[in-house]
Amino acid sequence: MIVARSVALFVVAALFEIGGAWLVWQGIREHKGWIWIGAGVIALGLYGVVATFQSDANEPRGFGESEGSGTGTRGSVRGLRGAVSLGSL
Repeated sequence: MIVARSVALFVVAALFEIGGAWLVWQGIREHKGWIWIGAGVIALGLYGVVATFQSDANEPRGFGESEGSGTGTRGSVRGLRGAVSLGSL
């Protein structure tokens, strides 16, 4: 049940994140107006709300945090020193 809930939350959060970004993009890039931008901002805010419903305190609150790029992953694994000064790694 916990796995199904986590997957469902992930899917809902992904829809809010991708949909929200797309709405903002459409509003700005395609000149669709402030209503589209506002709807996108609301969807992105709901993405953050959905992420807080994850059951385990050790799970990432922002779903993108678990993906991380190589640089971001090295910085988080090595701690603050690695994140601040990646050139010394």
